[in-house]
Amino acid sequence: MMRILMISAAFILGLTSTVQAATLNVNNIAGGLSSDYTTPTEIAFGFDDVAGTLSSGTYNIFNFANLASGAQTVSLTFQLPAALTSYQNAGGYVRMKETPFQYSAEEGTRTDFDLVFNPGNLASAVVSQTLSFNLDDTYTGSPLFFAVNVTHGSSGAVSFGVNAPGNAIAPSPVPIPAAGLMLLAALAGFAALRGRKGGLVAA
Repeated sequence: MMRILMISAAFILGLTSTVQAATLNVNNIAGGLSSDYTTPTEIAFGFDDVAGTLSSGTYNIFNFANLASGAQTVSLTFQLPAALTSYQNAGGYVRMKETPFQYSAEEGTRTDFDLVFNPGNLASAVVSQTLSFNLDDTYTGSPLFFAVNVTHGSSGAVSFGVNAPGNAIAPSPVPIPAAGLMLLAALAGFAALRGRKGGLVAA
């Protein structure tokens, strides 16, 4: 009986610490992501994944304003359309800053990506590429700003995804309702009584 009590308590506590996460589809944003470095699209707290498509020839600028502090990784993934049968390519770069873009979107650390599919040379195909931006344990949760520039592409829109676990909502532990506490106390008392009567040793 004591073993059942301990499992029940662990189950209830586990439920209260579940991370609440959601995905934002940029295709559902009117006008898509901002192309103006002075007014980036802010990804609201609670969206740990962003998905959609990007077209070449314009900047796609966004920021996370409420990331958790501490070591974490923000990943951006670019992908060509599925089931390709003919030559396709796409490429560009990402700029990342911990402060707002001040004079242009060409500020901050630059990381390039390059996608290609050639049916005549499948060994060299790169249909998906992930860029990882690693933050160490000194990161204080300051806003992160990104500018994505798809400079070229023969396949039209490029699939785009962002994974930012630090932007998910991790609620504070929720107190166990009084009824739950009474039930646990009753189980504990019953287990103790059984132990005294039958020599039960709690596991």
